[in-house]
Amino acid sequence: MIYVIGCTPYGEFTPSQTEIIKSCNLVIVKTSLMEGYLNINKLAPQHITLDDIFKKSRNFDTLNKNIVKQILNSYKEYKDIAYILSGSGYEDSSVILLKSKFKDLTILPAQIKAAQLLCQFPSTSYTIFSAFDFINESRLAFSKSFPLIIYEISDNLTAGGIKLKLLKHYKEDTTVYCTENGKIIKMPLYMADRLSSYNENTSIILPPQKLLEQKRFDFADLVCIMEMLRGEGGCPWDRQQTHDSIKANAVEEAYELYEAIENQDYAAMEEESGDLLLQTVFHASIAKSCGEYDISDVITALCKKLIFRHSHIFGDDIAKKASDALITWEKNKSIEKNQTTVSKTLKDVARTLPALMRCQKVQKKAAKVGFDFEDIEQIYQKLFEELDELKQALKNNDNENITEECGDLLFAAVNVVRRIGIDAEQALGSTTDKFIRRFEYLEQKINLSGKKLEEVTLGEMEHYYKESKKLENKSS
Repeated sequence: MIYVIGCTPYGEFTPSQTEIIKSCNLVIVKTSLMEGYLNINKLAPQHITLDDIFKKSRNFDTLNKNIVKQILNSYKEYKDIAYILSGSGYEDSSVILLKSKFKDLTILPAQIKAAQLLCQFPSTSYTIFSAFDFINESRLAFSKSFPLIIYEISDNLTAGGIKLKLLKHYKEDTTVYCTENGKIIKMPLYMADRLSSYNENTSIILPPQKLLEQKRFDFADLVCIMEMLRGEGGCPWDRQQTHDSIKANAVEEAYELYEAIENQDYAAMEEESGDLLLQTVFHASIAKSCGEYDISDVITALCKKLIFRHSHIFGDDIAKKASDALITWEKNKSIEKNQTTVSKTLKDVARTLPALMRCQKVQKKAAKVGFDFEDIEQIYQKLFEELDELKQALKNNDNENITEECGDLLFAAVNVVRRIGIDAEQALGSTTDKFIRRFEYLEQKINLSGKKLEEVTLGEMEHYYKESKKLENKSS
């Protein structure tokens, strides 16, 4: 077995690490230049170092290959080997290479408690990253409420990358603590890449940030703020809300976001996206207090759904075009929701959707299985047929039938719009906006004439309405 054992700057090891070091047939230390080397020397006086390999290697790539070669050759002779290096062994380049060539390997990272001592901020919780992870991990997540430690900052370039990433979350004058040659140096964050020297023992430590002093906030902060608002001593209004009392807010915020998108108002989109996100967090907080679910359950369910429905990305399905991807999505959605019949699929279209939108969705799903008119002329005929039936119901003064025939007429009209590829909801919304613009024009004209709307004839109103239409046509 090859044991990769991380060493703190103080040369500290856990009892289990110490036992392994003493029991191994050979102890290899990466370099005698490591901080804590004197303690290693006391613990394992018969060790060897790889200093000669450092001197003979032309570059880091050659160095790592030579280190791996030395360790594997030593393993053939000694079998049980302890390889000691600074900090964590997980991201060390030579260890990554070694793992690809040798599977019988155990990594025992540096004793984390020692890194906490560097921070000088007593805390039962903290976050620690290697420099490699902090720069390269796209799913980086940490709470600014706890001390943050980043270790193995080997050079200025790495320090600069870390600083730039930290400046997205912290103010540039935030006090940080850097270790340099065993000393702790206090400085503002913007100077964190200006130490006189860097090596694999260099670390940077940021103290916990108070919520109200933060430069930027993340999702965890949003959840925390909501818990504070709904917690003991929080906002009286927020605390008394229920799922039912705020259910309409989600619809309202969704429409406000829709309008911001329509207007291409990016500042409003940013704000309204936040308002919509708030509703999700609000409901999750209410649910958590009732023992129903929490925000973690919401995110987990969403991620599982995205993975399952994108089987052309995470599974064996193939989708070369957007239309193929949509077919795969719908197929997986039907499996997920146990939609074994088309009728079940139609019923699952939310009844709370706007009527036009729901109507068009239902028609589309029915059309996918062939339940549709053969051509547009047949749909026109159906539209006129429904109009005649409505006229007949009105002639008969059959109120119940009038309502039904009105619905049939609207359904047929949506069918026409759907068949020619237009979104019915959007089309009607645009027409309503157009009507309001033209009505505003006629009202202004009539007011300028010194009359009120109630004092003019329908013909006069129609005159100005048509005038507004002509002006719109000219400008377009």
